[in-house]
Amino acid sequence: MLAGSDAYKKQGAYGVCLATTEEHHQSLRREFPNMRSIQEFGKRVTGWQVLPADAKDFEEAALRACELVLAGDPRIGKVPEHGALRVRGQASG
Repeated sequence: MLAGSDAYKKQGAYGVCLATTEEHHQSLRREFPNMRSIQEFGKRVTGWQVLPADAKDFEEAALRACELVLAGDPRIGKVPEHGALRVRGQASG
């Protein structure tokens, strides 16, 4: 649901990443005006969105995202496509 890493720092995706779907982008952007797609994945719009660490509201936004996850907000998180989840090298099924 949430991921934080400096692995993409040079590519501009440094911050807290939210797994979501495109249908929820508009409503999430009302809560997180600085949220954007991680374009480093090669698509203009992606399911993974980033709350950039260099945004003025980063700490507030990151805490708010955590609150939404804890509250079970259906806009954050996504079910992997069938067969996408692998356990010890085996496809789920």
